[in-house]
Amino acid sequence: MPDPLTGSGPPGASLSACHLPVSGVKQASAERLVAARSEAPFNSADDLARRADIDLSEMRLLAGADALASLSGHRRQQVWDALGLKRAPTLLRNAPIDEPFLELPAALEGEEVVHDYATTGLTLRSHPLALLRPHVARRRLRTAATSMNCRTGASCAMPASSPFASNPRLRTAPSSSVWKTRLLKSKSSSRSH
Repeated sequence: MPDPLTGSGPPGASLSACHLPVSGVKQASAERLVAARSEAPFNSADDLARRADIDLSEMRLLAGADALASLSGHRRQQVWDALGLKRAPTLLRNAPIDEPFLELPAALEGEEVVHDYATTGLTLRSHPLALLRPHVARRRLRTAATSMNCRTGASCAMPASSPFASNPRLRTAPSSSVWKTRLLKSKSSSRSH
């Protein structure tokens, strides 16, 4: 799928965040963006802001949602580029800005995932628990799969992100009778099958 901002990209390229609604970006701004893009691909975040007449605060929202990746690169660079945009006086509105490029380091994947959830409510990157599994293993905590091998009545150390820890009805001390009963029931039902 070609990139919706630049019109480039290999067939079958992955879905980008600009296909998702970004909270705070007005419908009229999105329509201006689409109209300007149909005339010619954008070549920078500044070009998009000028030609589509996108408000600076909306440009920052788009950058924060990782929607400008094809124009600025990774999210940190997008946010930097969006923060550097200034509304020029009418006389200079279409004058290009020629400044040296400052390249920022990319964020770690975990930081990107957190920002994805904060801005769009989902991520197209790795699942958060996939990023935590090495830490869980180092601390010798049990995963949901390995907790089924726990002895009946034994306490099992599980990460706070486990279904048992995140569900208020199941959030009890591992050695409590409720936990033991649930473990007993699940082990006896699995043996009977």
